[in-house]
Amino acid sequence: MKKTVFVIDDSPCNLRIASSALSAEYRVIALLSAKRMFSLFDANRPDLILLDIEMPEMDGFEAITELKKHPEWKTIPVVFYSSLDDDNLHSRAFSMNAVGVIKKPMEPSQLLECVNNYIQMPSTVIG
Repeated sequence: MKKTVFVIDDSPCNLRIASSALSAEYRVIALLSAKRMFSLFDANRPDLILLDIEMPEMDGFEAITELKKHPEWKTIPVVFYSSLDDDNLHSRAFSMNAVGVIKKPMEPSQLLECVNNYIQMPSTVIG
C-alpha cells in the first residue's frame, strides 16, 4: 500500500506539479487550503504533509501550530514547501517542529527524492 502525502498549496499549478512528481510512489491528496486538511485526518491520515507557507485563510505557520496542538496529529511530519526567501525560515520551521524545508520551484525528480528522504526519517525526530 502506498504511503499518503498531503500537498497543501493555494496554487493549482504547484499542486499539479507536486502531484505529478509524487503520484507514482505515493498516494497524493492535493488541497488548496490548510483548513481543509484537518477535516480529512480521520479518514486519510497522511504519512507526510508538504505545506506551503504563504496562503490565504490559514498560512503554513498557523496550520502547523494547530496541528501540533493535537496529540493524535502532532507526530505527522510536516515539510514546508515554500518560495519564501527568508534567512530565518529554516530555524523558524524547526522551532515549530517541522522536519524540513523544501524551496520551490524544484525539479520534480528532486522533489520526489526529498520527499522520499523525509518519509524515511525515524519518527523519533518528529516533535
